[in-house]
Amino acid sequence: MRTGIFVYANSVEYTLRPEISAVIKYNGPGSSTEIATKGGTVTLTKGIYRLVTDTPTELQVAGGTIGVGDIVAVVNNKDPWPDPPATFVKVFPEVTTEDLRAFLPAAFDGFDEPAQRVTG
Repeated sequence: MRTGIFVYANSVEYTLRPEISAVIKYNGPGSSTEIATKGGTVTLTKGIYRLVTDTPTELQVAGGTIGVGDIVAVVNNKDPWPDPPATFVKVFPEVTTEDLRAFLPAAFDGFDEPAQRVTG
């Protein structure tokens, strides 16, 4: 399962289930950072993220903040990434569909290896 998170607000708090092993932030073509691991509550700033998990899972917005982001999931690792939501195109005009498909590939195959971990 591949899940993309598009955060449009300055910051949004999400509740992650334990089966989510990591949240990765897109920093530009070929660049990403690991933000959080192993469930719990995480605050994400404006940007594009993906969840790393082996099983279908839930991601909940904490505090009822509606309209501040989109969550898009592809349930298998065969289909290409779908077209981004309309709000995404307005908020992140510099990010192309090809950039998204590279960040959310059909098979990760070590893609997360170069992600730098943020601590602290």
